[in-house]
Parts: sequence; structure tokens; C-alpha cells
Amino acid sequence: PAETREPAAATAGERATVLFVDSEEAVVELVQDFLRGHGLDVFATWDTAAALEEFRRRPQDFALAVTEGRQNAADLAHALREIRPE
Repeated sequence: PAETREPAAATAGERATVLFVDSEEAVVELVQDFLRGHGLDVFATWDTAAALEEFRRRPQDFALAVTEGRQNAADLAHALREIRPE
């Protein structure tokens, strides 16, 4: 199962970003296109290190993080919660 977080409340005029990580590049592209097609900002990648680096750069920009259920994803979800526990 995927790891998910509740969306953070965005203030008026702000757009929150979805962080999406999956080891399958085709899945990343499909979900990224789907979410962007529904008007969401998305940072999508198959690379957990790149996802963690981007989250460290701007942790408050992300309203939701979705990762696949593998060990790398569990480690990533734990690291994200350490950076931004709420």
C-alpha cells in the first residue's frame, strides 16, 4: 500500500504540490500527467534520493506525499516525517 499524508491547508492564492514517488518510470509519468491534468502541481520521480532532496529544499510546499510500498519508499516516508513531522 502507498504511504499518504493528509493535505496541508493552503492559504488563499497558494498552490500546494504533490510529491509522488514510484520505482516504475511509466507509472510516474502516468500519475504526473493525470494530476497535472486535474490542475495540481506535482513533483514526480522514480528516484527516492531526488524526492528527498526536493522535499528538503522546500518542505512547506508539499501538501501530500505518495510513495509506493517498498522498503525504499518506507525509508523515504520516514525521512519526510523527520523533516516535517506535522
